[in-house]
Amino acid sequence: MRKIMTCVAVAAMTAMAHAQTTNLALTNADGTGVAEAYAITELDGSTQATFQMWVNPTAWTQATLIGQDNFSIEMGATEGQIAVKSGDGTATFTVDGMTGKWTQLTVTVNNGTVKAYADNKEVSVTGNLPSQFEKTASADAKGCVIAKGLKGRMDEIRVWAGALAQEDFFWQNTLNKFNDNYDILAAYWKCDQQLKGALLDYRNMNGTGHHNASLTGITKEEVTDNTAFKYRVVTGYTNLMRFTDRPNINRDMFLMTNDVILLSLKVQNDGSLFPEYPDNSAKPANVDYLAEWDGRTGVMDFKGEGSQMVSSDSRIPFDPTKTFLGGPLRATIGGWIYIDEWADDAEIFSIYEDDNNCITIKLGKEADKSIIANLNGTTATLSGHLETGKWLYISTLFMPKVGTSGGFPPFDPINFCIGEIDESGAFTSNTYNAISGGVKVEGNRMTITEMPIIDGTLTIGKNFDGKIDNLMVWGADRFSNVENDATKPYEWNIGNWNNIFLNAYWMGDDPENVGKDSQSIYAIADFIRNYYKDYTGWKLRVAIIYPNGEQWKNGVLNKEEYVDNLIRDLKDIVPHFDGLDIDLEWSYSTSDWNIYNNVISRIEKEVMAQHPEKMFSCSLHEVSYSGFDKALLPDVDYFTFQQYGPNIFPSFDRYKQYGDAWLAWGFGKDKIEMSYGTLTMTGSSEEGYKDLFEKYGMNDDNFDPDVDKWTANGVTYHFNGITQLKQKAQYVVDNDLRGIMYFDMGNDLRVDDYKSLIRAQNEVMAANVDTVMTTINLTTTGVRPIAARTGEELFTAVQDGDNINVTLADAATPATLAVYSVDGRAMMQMPLQGK
Repeated sequence: MRKIMTCVAVAAMTAMAHAQTTNLALTNADGTGVAEAYAITELDGSTQATFQMWVNPTAWTQATLIGQDNFSIEMGATEGQIAVKSGDGTATFTVDGMTGKWTQLTVTVNNGTVKAYADNKEVSVTGNLPSQFEKTASADAKGCVIAKGLKGRMDEIRVWAGALAQEDFFWQNTLNKFNDNYDILAAYWKCDQQLKGALLDYRNMNGTGHHNASLTGITKEEVTDNTAFKYRVVTGYTNLMRFTDRPNINRDMFLMTNDVILLSLKVQNDGSLFPEYPDNSAKPANVDYLAEWDGRTGVMDFKGEGSQMVSSDSRIPFDPTKTFLGGPLRATIGGWIYIDEWADDAEIFSIYEDDNNCITIKLGKEADKSIIANLNGTTATLSGHLETGKWLYISTLFMPKVGTSGGFPPFDPINFCIGEIDESGAFTSNTYNAISGGVKVEGNRMTITEMPIIDGTLTIGKNFDGKIDNLMVWGADRFSNVENDATKPYEWNIGNWNNIFLNAYWMGDDPENVGKDSQSIYAIADFIRNYYKDYTGWKLRVAIIYPNGEQWKNGVLNKEEYVDNLIRDLKDIVPHFDGLDIDLEWSYSTSDWNIYNNVISRIEKEVMAQHPEKMFSCSLHEVSYSGFDKALLPDVDYFTFQQYGPNIFPSFDRYKQYGDAWLAWGFGKDKIEMSYGTLTMTGSSEEGYKDLFEKYGMNDDNFDPDVDKWTANGVTYHFNGITQLKQKAQYVVDNDLRGIMYFDMGNDLRVDDYKSLIRAQNEVMAANVDTVMTTINLTTTGVRPIAARTGEELFTAVQDGDNINVTLADAATPATLAVYSVDGRAMMQMPLQGK
């Protein structure tokens, strides 16, 4: 495809990369400017259309708000008069008091009948238009003008090739690709891209149409005075384990959330913080990155004596599902190794505190070609199965159990699996243990029955001469998955429960950080950030929780030395994120609040004050908020008020009651985030909203957006129905509050499902995570003739002016034409009928 384009450079970005998207509007200060877009051909011959825009005239002038040769919306000679023109027809209506304030105009046309709405209220219209729009004569030119002659501002401008019903206006919100009428959206100018001299047609980004505009004498400025159309915070909670095991948490869900909070910092009983997946990145010494070695890519190259990678502050939890640190019954350490030169006692992996508190895997004697594993002084040796000069996959399974070698039943705490790629390219492996033979168990009598949590130094490849690749530590038995672990790249966020037990993963793929732990909280955060690649207007924050309910008030954070530990760890962790949330539940008494307020005060002064650009929030509850110290309010950006549990969801009346109460108490509008749960509640238990559809019989046939309770097997489940949820979100808009929060990502349906709660909330109050555009195309696209052949001719496509003539070889075979831009975006898709 040959593409001829004019590029417009992006203006210098002054806002932070992760600041909330700024609502910009077109400003035609003196009325001499104009925006010029390629003509809207989608209305040619149409009997229907809808035109929408926010307008704020600073003075009344005759102006074309939007128009071309076959239609226009104009400001008339009389103040407040708006004229709608097409062909030889004109319809007029009057809106009082438009000058000096923002007004949203929506005009629908249906077979010549015009209806008009100002701020979603219908106004009287005089006159009619022809029954259909004529064909524009400016199809290949910038025949559409916007804000021509207007003195003032315009924002959120839309043209639809259909007459929308009033409930589909979305007049206080932006649009996304899941909008029910998106297929008839002809042009959409949000005005938010910080492109100098250009205006992006957002509809062009996801489908047909190309109505980007050039700006002459028009600038863009931030809108700060339109509370009816305002970008707000949409907060969503998740955690790292849930991100791993719930496939419904897809990219689109993140793009509908501009403030993601990872509930991933567990407060321990000494006040210290333990992330679900601590960072075990290891510092290399005499270790190189190799892009490729003997068929494997991204390899760690150890140079023998003196080589090692060390994590001096290692933390392997083994079982991240446990309330506090505690190991599982089994663990597996596996990875690929390539021995260049055998070095007796060279370590492949170790966590060492002392001889009785350690986990090590090392080479034995060269003459024995052995591997030795050590768990707290109990050793297992496998001889005769290693060799130099080839890749071997070595997996070691640890199964702590009370016993000693030579006892009965046979003592078998450590197994080995050795695999390789054979000459045919297939993976083959064998397992070895003490019972079936091959493994010799010696050393200490074992007294443990679960994996120990060792507070020691983690070392990889000490004095090892060779290569290591894709080394993994699992808090589970992986022998049944050994081929998968050895041959298939690990995948995040695919809905695999077992994957949450991967504790550490040294891939060796990062040339700048060869010892990077790709399963750490920081690496997974980077993976999530990649979902927002090329987008702006989002934050990824982290939250502290106490995994044992309210007991943090008793013997934990009521001790200053333990709060010291909390502050110490926060100072290390907060710089890696866009902010912090405090999710300590709940305070009731004066004593409780004294402890809570002390923690918040210290965090504000000792941590967050060093990072003024980062967001700081506290999660309070409708039954627990009144003891918060008002002197601390200025330093908390907002409060994510929980309005779910401990019994059932609040009705809208109760929801409103507490919103009003928080305002009356003294929380400013910009401090309040209302909330909703993506949960079901029975009064004694809770499950996910998605469980209604996966377990309890709700489906497309019986789904009712007005329903907020469902009975299955004699149990009634209460939840936020779609209609009630939209009402709750509208309360936030109507009261100009900071935003809304939901708990949590993992319990909703995928947002491409029309029954999704997060999707429904975005229909009222969008997250406005916005694509970053640095250049846009301001000219037409030329298409060369193409023909596709696969043994026989299937079709031909030839350009004829603005048309592409496609001829099918077989008219009886169903076919679909898809047109893509050079960067892979689908620009158009349509069925082909007839030859």
